[in-house]
Amino acid sequence: MRSKSGKPEYGEGRQALIEAAIRLVAREGLVKLTYRSLAAEANMTAGALQHHFSAIDQVLDEALEYCLEQSTRYSRAIHSLSDFIDVVVSFTRAEPALQIFQVELFAAARLRPSLAILVERHQESYRELVRDMLTDLNIAHDDSLVEFITAAIDGIVFQVVMQNDERQRQRMDLQFDTLKRVIAGYPAIA
Repeated sequence: MRSKSGKPEYGEGRQALIEAAIRLVAREGLVKLTYRSLAAEANMTAGALQHHFSAIDQVLDEALEYCLEQSTRYSRAIHSLSDFIDVVVSFTRAEPALQIFQVELFAAARLRPSLAILVERHQESYRELVRDMLTDLNIAHDDSLVEFITAAIDGIVFQVVMQNDERQRQRMDLQFDTLKRVIAGYPAIA
């Protein structure tokens, strides 16, 4: 809820800043994320931002956690590997800014050690989500299957984010359908 001035109500500031960081990075890239630009995007003062976060990397850390929470929220309807892939497709279509934000951070992590730590922690949480999903589905798995699934999904989502057009979205459907067939043929699943 917003006050009459349009600023977030008390207690909503932290979440508003996280969502503003995701929008700003998705729209303009990580290079444009500054205290001033983030405060403006969230319709706050720089002082209010600093009240909630002492560093930009802290905002990025919580924004990555938020992305993971959102993907977990989508994954509650998983009852099969096919459902899992369908959830990824739905999430990618419904929340493109979250995907773009993550790709931007992953690319920047190559040059920023503080981001590399955040990204690795995020990726490990994602791998853990895949492990848990496979376990819940009573699918015998090993780390190579988990790595294959996460790398394939990351690659497909990356292509959609980078080539954001209708042809690529159609390719995504074909790629994910193929991934379902490949995973279904994996010896530990068959």
